[in-house]
Amino acid sequence: MTELLGDDYIKDDLLESIKLGNVRIILSELIPCDRNTLESIGQKLMSKRTLHGEFVTMLMDHFPESTTFVSEPWCNSVRVVDSLGSDYLSCEASMQDPDDVVEQEEVIGMFFSHEGHVIYGAQITRIYDRVENGTPQFSLDHIARIVVDLMNDSSLLMDTLITHHQRRIIDCIFKGTPTSRYKFVGIIADIIDPHFDDVNDYADGEEYQNEMEQLIDNLQLVHKNEEDGTIAFIGDAGIIIITKESEKYELLVTFYSLLKSAEIFIDSLFHRLELLWDELFQARKLIEKTSEGDYSVITRAQNILTEATANFTILNSTVSYLDRGFELIYERWHQIKDSTNTSLRNAIQIDHSLTSLLKRINDVGLVLQSLSSEVEGLQTLLSTQIEQQMRRVYNALRDNTRSTSEVIRASERTGDALNVIELILSGSIAFDIIVAIVGEYNTPLSALAMNPEFQFLFFFLSALMWLIIVIILKKGMDWIKSRVERNHLVRISINMKCDPEAIEEFLSKKDVISMDEEFLVDRETVRVLYNMHDNNGVHLAAITLTYDRKHKLLQEVSIDAQARDIESLKKRVLDELSKAIECHE
Repeated sequence: MTELLGDDYIKDDLLESIKLGNVRIILSELIPCDRNTLESIGQKLMSKRTLHGEFVTMLMDHFPESTTFVSEPWCNSVRVVDSLGSDYLSCEASMQDPDDVVEQEEVIGMFFSHEGHVIYGAQITRIYDRVENGTPQFSLDHIARIVVDLMNDSSLLMDTLITHHQRRIIDCIFKGTPTSRYKFVGIIADIIDPHFDDVNDYADGEEYQNEMEQLIDNLQLVHKNEEDGTIAFIGDAGIIIITKESEKYELLVTFYSLLKSAEIFIDSLFHRLELLWDELFQARKLIEKTSEGDYSVITRAQNILTEATANFTILNSTVSYLDRGFELIYERWHQIKDSTNTSLRNAIQIDHSLTSLLKRINDVGLVLQSLSSEVEGLQTLLSTQIEQQMRRVYNALRDNTRSTSEVIRASERTGDALNVIELILSGSIAFDIIVAIVGEYNTPLSALAMNPEFQFLFFFLSALMWLIIVIILKKGMDWIKSRVERNHLVRISINMKCDPEAIEEFLSKKDVISMDEEFLVDRETVRVLYNMHDNNGVHLAAITLTYDRKHKLLQEVSIDAQARDIESLKKRVLDELSKAIECHE
């Protein structure tokens, strides 16, 4: 029941070309559902109670000790009228929206089945107390405004009743605007004014057809049943039935509304799948940039791919709901088919629409299979790019660490040299201090050194002694250094053709520490780190062998060792490789 209670709320002047009397409105939509979900909704509404006297609201009782609960005058309510376990749920809802510009009393009926079919029904009882010929008649302009208001209010109401999973599905498919989702409109009325004997006069392409298309969108067909005079206006978004025997057509109109609302849902689902393809294409473009060396977009690609994967999971579950629901709907149609009006049933081609929907649902499954492959491929590609970046970072960090170690060792050698110089200077200063304290002292050689004939001789002897001391110190330092085992990092570029199987057979006999494989379009690079031991099992070096499996190329050998003689170790490694692996230019 819907009533508009005031004349002053709508200010514009309307050209009322068509009026309907005794109007009943049916809004239909498809919300994925199953028996357990419907049972959960029924428990929320306490549908199994014998007396439905509970008051369910989201308002907080600030005075729980009081026996009175005060609520706003526009509080909505839902009352369960009938239910049958997990088969269906029938409710009556009273809605009062304080934001409505038009003052109205709005009570609608709701029917929710486990197949996912949701029906909202209302009867227009009064608009501004307009009565003509003893029967309330309403213009299509006013009816259209009521229908739009019912669409929005019913969406808000249903969103508070359905489960979080259903809400997530609707939000995903309708891209964040679930309250504005379309519903199929069914109008059943007793009277149409003006009434034409030739129903084609309504499809005039001007004022009559334009008013019709406010409610049902594009007018496709006008059908008249000559037996009882029933007139049907069929459009893309709705159907209007003018008949004196409304009970005779309610079942057919309800089922036709189910099929058309399912078409709306599948259209929205397919459009969402197309948007998902666009999102995956954007993610692929970003991942391709990473392969070109731009790693700043990896985070964006990860975010897009993560959201797309979540949406794909939701959409995939939605198709499972559709498969289940329409198997049941197909069986139900064959049970009620013979009880519907044959003339109108053939006009609106329900059998063809049902078959077409089943085929479209199967085709959506094909699209989802392609999306699944695309999502898995992009995840693998992104993981590969991230691993390659981590490997590059690791290699750069390893090289920097080794370079830092070399700098530290060079500093240590410089420090040793400075220590020697410090000892020499300390000795010189010590002699100078002694001379300053005791004064100059003379020896027989001093007198000889003062002789002008021997001054140059003693100068050369002093220089020779200084040179001998320097040589002795240098030899001593070299001997000390030779006794210390240094850390060496040697890279040897080979770049020669070889047999990868021979390399892998050689490595199978080694103490392998790690293996990195990098699969790209133009190469398959393998890096193997293994320990080298002598005959007594003593660790000699860590060897890194790099080869290209695709091009059968031995690229590089790296030797990381702490040894006195790196050259002999290098020769030993190369000899070992040449004996085990045959290489050529």
